[in-house]
Amino acid sequence: MLFDMDGTLLDHASAAAAAGEAFVRRVRPDLPVAAAMELWSDADHDGYQQFLAGELTFQERRRYGVRGLIPELRNAPDADVDAAFETYLSDYRGRWRAYPDARPAVAAMLDMGMRVAVLSNASQLQAEEKADVIGLWPELTPIISSESVGAAKPDPRIFAVACDALDCPAEETLMVGDDLMGDVLGAVRAGLRATWLNRDDPRTVEDALGLSTSPAPTIHSLAELHTVLG
Repeated sequence: MLFDMDGTLLDHASAAAAAGEAFVRRVRPDLPVAAAMELWSDADHDGYQQFLAGELTFQERRRYGVRGLIPELRNAPDADVDAAFETYLSDYRGRWRAYPDARPAVAAMLDMGMRVAVLSNASQLQAEEKADVIGLWPELTPIISSESVGAAKPDPRIFAVACDALDCPAEETLMVGDDLMGDVLGAVRAGLRATWLNRDDPRTVEDALGLSTSPAPTIHSLAELHTVLG
């Protein structure tokens, strides 16, 4: 079984929102907080799409977002941009929290004799640091990052590497994640089984995609994971 990290095991959204608001207040006091957050979000989204396309590294994607937010850094050396981002990153790290259902779900799968790994579109170091916060067992749950593979979800290459790490055929591997396109449809297209974890609302995959039949089941908590095993 493969678990996504952010939004699945770790509450990235809450940590990023709180740290992000504090960051934009410091670096863009000339703008209303909402406007500054939107500006950064738009730039970060553009950078993330380029990262997914393999056009930027994970660190370059971060710099792209910061340069889009802070005009004074648009032509600044990378070291200056990295230093600015580090002030946000330090605060963000301090706010990391595992979802209450995360470690019990991983433990339950291991107790059932399943091989388990974490598959994250992140730097290898950050994915490992987050796994440590959750309290995962490194010797039992390999951490596979887009940085280490050189491809990001939904690219089929990262799913192939993950299946190899588990020594399990794709058709017998289940991917669980909150990103419908990256985690779920990416996994299905790579030949894996998948389950959408939608913590935010009652929608199912069928609802979200406007389909009459679903390519994957939906759960709203990791405590429901046992319902899709079979």
